[in-house]
Formats: sequence, structure tokens, C-alpha cells
Amino acid sequence: MIGKFAFLRVGVRSRRSATLPFFFLLCALGISCSYRSAAQATDSRGDRPVFNVRDFGARGNGNADDTRAFAAVLRRAAKEPKAEILVPAGVYILRSPRDSSGLTGSDPASLRTYLQIPDTDLQIRGAGIDRTRILTAVEGTFLEGLMASDSILELSDLLVAYTGGFSTLTNSFAVRFAGKVLRATNVEFRNYTQAIRVPESVEVSQMLLIRCRFLYDHGRGGISQADKTFQYPITAILGAADRTTIQACEFDGLTDPTFSNGGVDRNTHTEIPPSQLTPIDGLIKTIQMGRSVRIFDNVVRNGGIEHILIDGGGRETDRVEIAGNRISGPDPADINSGSVVPRKTPRQTHSGFGFGGMSGITSTRANTYIHDNQITNTRIGIGADLGPAPSKSGIKIVNNRVLNCIIGIQLSNTRDSLVRENFISISRPFADAERETGEAAAQAGIKLIDSPFTEVEENQIELQNEGWWTGTMHTKADLNANDHTLKVDSVPGALLKAKHCYVVFSSERPVICSPATVSSAEQLELAWPLPAAIAKGTNVLWSIGQIPEQAGICSYRSSGTVTENNQIQGGIQPFVHFDEKHTGPIFSRHDNLHGYPPQKSGAIQFQQ
Repeated sequence: MIGKFAFLRVGVRSRRSATLPFFFLLCALGISCSYRSAAQATDSRGDRPVFNVRDFGARGNGNADDTRAFAAVLRRAAKEPKAEILVPAGVYILRSPRDSSGLTGSDPASLRTYLQIPDTDLQIRGAGIDRTRILTAVEGTFLEGLMASDSILELSDLLVAYTGGFSTLTNSFAVRFAGKVLRATNVEFRNYTQAIRVPESVEVSQMLLIRCRFLYDHGRGGISQADKTFQYPITAILGAADRTTIQACEFDGLTDPTFSNGGVDRNTHTEIPPSQLTPIDGLIKTIQMGRSVRIFDNVVRNGGIEHILIDGGGRETDRVEIAGNRISGPDPADINSGSVVPRKTPRQTHSGFGFGGMSGITSTRANTYIHDNQITNTRIGIGADLGPAPSKSGIKIVNNRVLNCIIGIQLSNTRDSLVRENFISISRPFADAERETGEAAAQAGIKLIDSPFTEVEENQIELQNEGWWTGTMHTKADLNANDHTLKVDSVPGALLKAKHCYVVFSSERPVICSPATVSSAEQLELAWPLPAAIAKGTNVLWSIGQIPEQAGICSYRSSGTVTENNQIQGGIQPFVHFDEKHTGPIFSRHDNLHGYPPQKSGAIQFQQ
């Protein structure tokens, strides 16, 4: 019998080719077969078979196109109710996305897909962020899940990066998900226009992201501002599940502050200079999705417009809690150097909340609790805008540290909110663009707009006395009390063009301030009469714009607000309350006002 089958004897190099005939021979003789083909699981975790992508032809050598191997293992895993795909250490290049317009429509952002998420319970596991690297080289969606409404997807211990450079016409998603549950643990997403996208039209039950990284290394997005065809916001996470938790993750919208890798405009094939790079739109944006949202202990840096935006148009949710995050915008010194280009005009956001720059945390939902965060170098540290104010907003902002922002906390269209035990300090080298546009002069520790009955308690607010103005003039003649005309040696050209400014008469500290209008090259008209005489030659500090609200606590039509036991120092004035609709006063109780003269105002009732 052995002699009959002598043809099966082979050398070491042909061992695999010899095994197959022997395998089929044993099966033909009725002998039990245990050979593991590429279509079989390599292992199992309980009732979950494990499929190794290398058994389906993936090389992971950084050169070969492994698209077909990943598609094959995914098709095989889709046949199981539960499955795991193992991606061993290596660099896997995917270069061949398929046309998916039949599934996803004609949107240019949806024309190409690498892998289709199956309607099953699937885990994709690597050997670690630094060991398993999956690189998509052509624009398209790495994992497309629009058609998998019952899917459960879990990613862990790998890196997924788009390496093709940003385009102005199409999008690159890492994961677009419309199933039941999405989980990611210890995963890095890099350079995707939207790393995780949950479309508005679907309902995802749960999204859990733990210890993930969302990074960009193409210089604040790499999109040319001159290209008007660009229509897709660059956002790390866009959308949310009904229950969303983002915890201990890292977000960075700019990992190359020198723009040495700015990229090339694909339409003109010319290099995009740093002056034309537009900021990333945001890093976490829920776009009116998710009833329970928890964002904890993340590091969030260099967002373009919003770092964290919980959007919702003022609607009530079960609970939004944002706590323990460290959020920072670009250093003003980088803005002055030209390595970061700020927005000089306000941009309308999803919520309709217009910002002339960046916000650290913004919520447009009721029942939001923001506490124990640190926010640095954004225009507005924490903002809330609920549109038409609900009967009770449920906004609580407690024990946050807001450093070097222009406005520490801003509430718009809220009611019965609580702002307590926050530390707000504005001490920064203002960027030239911030002074030239009047942004720097708009300092406010806490700003309330149409937010009645706010409780402002036990906050410490420190405003900046110097550095916020654009330039200096000098009085040309003595001025008397109650004068409205200010004669100066020379009105600077920038101010002549702007016409409107804010002036401060400075001795040891700013003591008198007023909005003003330029009437000639040597004369300004003050909006407010001088309360005291001013000697010839006195310094006149000026900033472009009409910004009379610079104050520790600034209120617009927020009657019934009570400020109590706050510590306020620096800036122009401790309080200001604008109430042209005569809705009523605000009340100051036992506030400690450092270095200010006694306060008297009918719109603010001081109750010591």
C-alpha cells in the first residue's frame, strides 16, 4: 500500500503542495480530516470563531495591496453570527476601494468603499497601536456600515490611517456606522476627514470609545480656503449613539505646527501654503444625536471651531456630562508667528452659535453638566446656547479652570442655570489679529445673554489689565469732566479706517473708559462723558470696535441673576448689565471686588 502512494513523498520546499493530495486521499478513504484551510477559523473565543487575515492572503509588509485579503476574511466572518478577525503585527496597505455609489448614493464623499460591515457581531483585533497598522492609500471609507442596521462592531489594538492627502472634493471616513453597537478600544485614527461618522438619519444604540487617538498630521486640515467647492467638515467624531461614552481618548487637530507637510491641492497640483490652510472644523460634534452623552478624561487639542460640541437646538436629553477633559487651542504666540491662521470673522456653527474663533466646550442642550475640565487658549472657554430658552435649562457649570480665553463662560438663551466654583484667568499674549479686530478687548469672565435667573456663585475671575489694546495715543489738550470730545496728537491709520474704537485713559491702571467714534485725524467723540478731568499728554489706549462690556461679569437682558461670593479683579469694571428691554436688575451679594471703586448702578443691586 505504501509503495502505491510513493508519489506523495516530497521535499521540504513542496510540503504544502504535497499535503493537499494527501488530505483529499484521506477524505476519500473516509479517514477523519482536520486540515485547516484558509476559509476556516484559526481559533475561537468561546462561541466566537477567530479568522486570521494572513490566512486569507494578507502580507502586511508595507508594500503589497492587501485589500482583497481583508475583503475575503470579512466575507468569511460575515457567515458567522459572531466572529473575530485577527490582524497580526504588520503594515497593511489598502489601495483598491470599490465603487459603492449604488449603496451610498451620488454624494462624492460616498463613492468608494474598502470594506462593507456585515450584519453580524464582529470584532477586529490587532496586536497594538504601534504594531498593527492599516493604511488606506486612496480616498474612500475603510469600514462602510450604512446597510448593516443590525451590526455590532468592536475595534481594538490597531491603527487605521489615511495616507493619500486631503482633497477638496471627496471625503475619507474610517468608520461610517448605522448599526446597533460600536465600540473601539486602544485604536488610533489618523487623517480621516471624519474618523467616525454616524449619519443623522439612523439610530445607533451605543457608542463606546475608550483610550483611542484621533490625530491629524496634514497641517490643520490641509484644505485650501480659496477652493469654494470644499463642502465636508473635517471632524474627528461626527454624530452620536443614543448612549455615547468617550473616555480617556486623545484628539489633536494639528500634529505638525510648522506645516512642513502642508500637502498639495489636488485640483491645481500646487503646494498649499500655510497662509491658505483652514482650521479643522471640530473634534467631537454630536449634531443633535444621543440622549445620554458622557465625555470624560480626554485630551483635546487644536480644534478649529469647536473642540467639543453637544448640539441639540435646546432640546432636553436624559443627561449630558462633560468632565475631567483637558482642552487647549493654539498658543497665541503661534498665531502671531503665522504658523496658525485664525479666523477673523465669526463662523456660523451647527447650533447657530456664532464664534469668531474657537470654543472649548459648547452645548446647545438642556440638562448638561460640565465640571472639572481645564480649557486653555480658546476664544470662549465654555458656552451654552439653548435657542428659545426652555422653562428650566438644567445647565450646570461647576469647578472648571478656564485659562487664557477671551470669554471664560458664556450662556445664551438659558434659564435657571448654575455657574459655581470656576476659576477663570485671562493672562495671555494676545495675538495681533485679536487686537486688530477688537477681540482682545472683549474680555469677560462670565457673560450672560438672555439668560435670566442664573446663579453665579463662588467663582474666581481675573481679567487682564494690559496687552489687550491695539495701540496708544496721547491727549493733545486738557480735558474737563463731562467732556465728550477727545483731542489727541494723531489718530493711527488703522483707527481712521475703522472709525469705531474703545478707549481707556491710563495712569497706573485703566481708570476711565468709553466707546468712541473717530471724527478727524486728531479728534474722537466719546460715547460716555468723562467723569473726571484728564491732563494733556495722558496715554490713551485704544482697541478697534465698540466693546463696552469688558467686565468680570457681563449681563445682557438676564434679569433676576444673582451673583454671590465671587472674587473679581482686573480689567475695566467688575459688572456691567445691559437691559434695554427693562426686564429688571441683577443682584450682587457679598462679591469681593478687588481694586474697584464703590459700585453704584440702578441695573445692578448691590446687597452686601
